[in-house]
Amino acid sequence: MKNKLKYFLKRNSFIFKVNSFVKSEIVKYRYKKIVNSYKTKVQTYSLEELLILKGFDGNWSNKFVDRKPRIFYLGTDEFQDKSGFLQALEKFSILTYFTREDGGYGQYKNGTNVIKCNSKRLFNLFSQAEENQNTPDILLMQTSAWRIGLDTLIKLKNKYKEIKIINISMDDRHSFNLYGNPQNGVYGLLPALDLALTAAPEAVNWYLKENVPSLFFPEASSLEFFFPLNIEKKYDVGFVGANYGIRTKIVESLKNNGINVKCYGNGWENGRLPLDDTNKFFNECRIILGVGTIGFCEDFYALKLRDFDATLSGSCYITHRNKDLELLFDENEIVLCQSNDEYVTKIQFLLKNNEVLEDRAKRSYIRARDFHTYEIRFKSLFKAIKLPVNNLQE
Repeated sequence: MKNKLKYFLKRNSFIFKVNSFVKSEIVKYRYKKIVNSYKTKVQTYSLEELLILKGFDGNWSNKFVDRKPRIFYLGTDEFQDKSGFLQALEKFSILTYFTREDGGYGQYKNGTNVIKCNSKRLFNLFSQAEENQNTPDILLMQTSAWRIGLDTLIKLKNKYKEIKIINISMDDRHSFNLYGNPQNGVYGLLPALDLALTAAPEAVNWYLKENVPSLFFPEASSLEFFFPLNIEKKYDVGFVGANYGIRTKIVESLKNNGINVKCYGNGWENGRLPLDDTNKFFNECRIILGVGTIGFCEDFYALKLRDFDATLSGSCYITHRNKDLELLFDENEIVLCQSNDEYVTKIQFLLKNNEVLEDRAKRSYIRARDFHTYEIRFKSLFKAIKLPVNNLQE
C-alpha cells in the first residue's frame, strides 16, 4: 500500500511538486533551528583541551610506538566504503569491520529490532577479536543513534575501558537531529563519543559546545579507483547518481538544449553503474555533472563523495555553488552553478572552449590528488589524535 501511494504521488506532478517543496522546507527549518540553538550555547573547552580530557594524550600515543592501532569499522554503504575508504584505512591500521550474521557488509538497517541486531552482532565480533588477542583500540563508525543506540556504546565502553569511539557524520545538516528528533540522530550518541568527524564545517562548533572534540572531515577519494585514462571522449556530460528531484530537472534542461548527456543510477534508463566501470565512464565524459543539493531541496547543499571521485578521474567537473567546496577547491579548478540555466550556459561555453575545459580538468585533478585522497585524510586525523606519524606507512 505504501509503495502504491508513493507511485501515485510521483505520477501526479502537482502533488509531487507540493510534497517535494514541503519536505525541503521541513529539512531547512530543522537545520535553522539547530543553528539558532547553538548560537547562544557557550563553548567551555578548546579542541585541544577536549582531546586531552578524552584521553588523546602521551599515554595514549605511547601505546602505538611499536605497532599500528587496531581499528574496528562500523560502516553502512559497501559501495562507498570499498571504493578506497577501507583500503586506505587498512594501510594505517590493523583493520576489521562489521559484517552481519549472513556475511553481508554493513549495519542492519531494516526491521523493528535494528538496534538490538546491531548491538548483539557488534558485541559478538568484539568478543571474537578479544579471543584472538586483537581487541580494537578504536571503534570508528558512520552511524546514528537509531541504528546502534547510545546504551550499546556505553556498555561497550564499560567493558572495554581503553577503547576510543569516533563517529564520522557526512550528513549533519539533515541528520544531526534525525527527523527533528535529537535522540535518533547523531546527537543521541554524543555522551559516548570521544571524537566527532563532520563534513559540515559549522557542525564542528556544535560538537565542541557539547564537549565532544570535533574535526572538519570532508569526503575524499582514492587514486586506486579514480584516475585519468587516455581514452576517447564519447559523451558531452556524464552523471552517476539516483534520478530524483532537481537532478531530473537539470538533466532535462541539458538535453533540451542539445547537450549529449549519459546518466547511470537508480531511476535512469541505464540503471546503476558497477563501481569497476565508474572511472572508465567518467573518463569517457568531457564534463562530469555533480548535484550538490540535499534531498529534494534546490537551495540547500552539502559535500558529496562525487566531488572527489569526479575530480580525481581527470575530467572537468561542474556542480552547485556550495560554500564548502569553496574551502576545498579554487574557482579556476571546478565549475560552480546556482541555477539550471547557469548549468546550461556554462556547459555550452565549456564544450565550445576546449582549452578552458581541459585546463579546469587538469587543475581540479592536481588539487584532488594533492589534498583530497583518503590517505591524506587519515594521516591528518591520526596526527590530530596523537598517533605517531612514523607508524603511518602509505
